[in-house]
Amino acid sequence: MENNENVQFCNLLERLKVNKGLRNYDEAATKQAVVLTVLAHLGWDTGNIDEVYPEYTVEKRRVDYSLRLHGRNEFFLEVKRPDEDLEKHEEQLLNYAFREGVKLAGLTNGITWLFYLPLKEGSWKDRRFYAIDILEQEVGDVVRMFIDIMHRENVENGKSVKNAEQIYTSALRQRTFIERIPEAWNRIIDEPDKILIEILADTTEKICGFKPSSEDIANFIYANKARLQMPPRMQITLKKDLQMVVSEGEREEIKKEKRVQNDTAVRLKIDFSEANNILANIQHKKFQAVLKKKWHANMAGGVCAQSVCWLYCWAKTGMKSEFVADESKKAFNAILDISYQEFDNKVDHKWAQDARNKIGDIEDKLASLLGRN
Repeated sequence: MENNENVQFCNLLERLKVNKGLRNYDEAATKQAVVLTVLAHLGWDTGNIDEVYPEYTVEKRRVDYSLRLHGRNEFFLEVKRPDEDLEKHEEQLLNYAFREGVKLAGLTNGITWLFYLPLKEGSWKDRRFYAIDILEQEVGDVVRMFIDIMHRENVENGKSVKNAEQIYTSALRQRTFIERIPEAWNRIIDEPDKILIEILADTTEKICGFKPSSEDIANFIYANKARLQMPPRMQITLKKDLQMVVSEGEREEIKKEKRVQNDTAVRLKIDFSEANNILANIQHKKFQAVLKKKWHANMAGGVCAQSVCWLYCWAKTGMKSEFVADESKKAFNAILDISYQEFDNKVDHKWAQDARNKIGDIEDKLASLLGRN
């Protein structure tokens, strides 16, 4: 890609980053305003169906776009709305690509772009080798990866597949050792090494001027073992380039956790994953539709005040469903360190209704209402 073209592509992505209406596009608008524009910047002739074939038929079903060169399908691309959960569509897309022998495939909602090697072995998710998020990642990195994976010239000369294979192999290796780091850390906590004890003792001395004994450090580790050990999900926070090794859903959880303070007015009383599972099992369409947007907690046990108020409002009214109110109340009591009844006695329902959607820090106000200052 020529330098001038590169600059133009960067400018496009910068405009998309600040486009507040982008998340509200429907599928057709996403295709026209984002996908086809990106493809054009990547050297594809979007007006030529011999190159960009829309609604390509595969066994009586259709792929949104087949990128074709010299009469051959080179890349299948499926497009969804920005609010779609892309992972639900992985199997369908990769099934099509696998049956047609297509070596590269992509799935996008205009914001997130997931890339796959469909002919690899393993589960559909295992065949994903990279993900781009045009809103979250640096523009320069996004442009570079788009060029490496999807630029027409690289697809034509085979470099795209080679680049994808290299990324896949690197990510697989990284995933392997990253998955074992929590295990190694937990072994160190179970049986503290002398070096670890010395490091902690020396660092403590630097902070306060007094050096604790080895026995003091060992006792501290033993007393806090449960808090110091890593749950398996902690592996996803150890990699700088998270897009290589983390699923879309997991990336969203990481974003949520970053928005939650460690010192919140209300905290989890059970494991983070267990709490999420309880909420995910409340059988109500609207509750589940907004759960990901409204529930913000982190693995340290913090739950943002807005999320507590949101769950309380469901427990209070259940959106006129006694069943959902009862299920929400059970969840509230099961996962939070304050009972629904105590919360209800101290917090006005109208205040909670307003607070659940309030932007900004309301932790101090909620703590004051609960007497937890």
